[in-house]
Amino acid sequence: MNWIKVAKMLEGIHTTKTISSELRIGRQTTINYIHGLRRAGFLETSRDGYSRLYTIRPYNMKPIGYGGLYETINKNSPIKVVPPYNHIIADHKLSVEEAIVRAVLEKDFRLLL
Repeated sequence: MNWIKVAKMLEGIHTTKTISSELRIGRQTTINYIHGLRRAGFLETSRDGYSRLYTIRPYNMKPIGYGGLYETINKNSPIKVVPPYNHIIADHKLSVEEAIVRAVLEKDFRLLL
């Protein structure tokens, strides 16, 4: 299956019903397509109430680099922080000590907890 063509056809935010209606396929085939698009890196899943929303982009969404400040803090802290923006460090993995220093320099009260 050529997932790039399918991703170009379905670009945007969809549910399983909208994907099956656009491609004119059944529910189980839609779930198989979603699985294939996710494995290829073209699909990202989120939730809206009781339904799942699928963001489909025709380019690969695999992350480049290492996790940033918020990911390091969430990994090592019992209190999780919602990141206000996507922070990625390309050249090295952020240590816990460096994350503490960057949190102090950020001057955000939530990070210092």
